[in-house]
Amino acid sequence: MTTRRLPPELSDGVVRLRPWLPEDLAAVVRMASDPESVRRTRIPEPYTTDSSRSFLALTTPELTDGREAGLAVCEGSGTPLGSLGVRPALADGRCELGYLLAAAGRGRGLMTRAVMLVTEWLLGPGGFHRVGIHVASDNPASARVAERAGFAREGVLRSYHELKGVRQDLVSFSRVGG
Repeated sequence: MTTRRLPPELSDGVVRLRPWLPEDLAAVVRMASDPESVRRTRIPEPYTTDSSRSFLALTTPELTDGREAGLAVCEGSGTPLGSLGVRPALADGRCELGYLLAAAGRGRGLMTRAVMLVTEWLLGPGGFHRVGIHVASDNPASARVAERAGFAREGVLRSYHELKGVRQDLVSFSRVGG
């Protein structure tokens, strides 16, 4: 099985993407306990310190087919305010992004910067041909992140998946390499 490795750090001087560290335990618990994040993701409820330990143990910078690799989204050298996941289909030359931002980081363009940083790297030399994002149709903030990061809206995937017992439509966005 082919793998690629995410870089040890990506930064634009404002946002820094880096691997998750054991000392991020409390930050993960805070992010995953936010009611807005819980409502829009598959984060287990209640989210415990043990849940955070499991997340940190499973998170990897390795891009392996079908397995999500994760990065901590930090403002400068601060503690993580968000999470950015990359799920690759290496044989097809494509991947999907998923993201979550804690309340303390919202509304300031941090996730847009993070998505732009990782997408430029993913579409760079020797990288992927296509990066996709799927956003719940009732999540305009995440759709704005995708659009501001240069992703094109492709359409609505009707009844695409189930979240917390409810079927959801997802809006599909993509960027493709040159």
